[in-house]
Amino acid sequence: MEAILLLETLSTEQTRALIDVLLNHALRVRHTLLIRNLLGRLAWSEAKEIVPPAVWRLLDDAGDGDDFRRMAELLDHLGLYEALQELCARAGVSTDDDVREVAEDFGRRSEENGT
Repeated sequence: MEAILLLETLSTEQTRALIDVLLNHALRVRHTLLIRNLLGRLAWSEAKEIVPPAVWRLLDDAGDGDDFRRMAELLDHLGLYEALQELCARAGVSTDDDVREVAEDFGRRSEENGT
């Protein structure tokens, strides 16, 4: 946790370099908000470039409903609505009821934001 707090004091370059590690930590409820705020320091264009690909890599390996929900919350928080819509499309075809529920919950949000 101290390392996450330290990253907040450094340039976003280190955050960019550690995106995969950070997203893995974001799946832990106790780190979710810290990581979300840390990634919120990125310029929107930077976040759009690096966060969605890292989310897809993460969800390829970890794909339960909670993982999808944490990543949907992150994409929503960062205003990455096209990526959120893509996540919802992916979640919507899942055989897991909890994952499909994420698509239902966040699909409405991405529609409200014009995507």
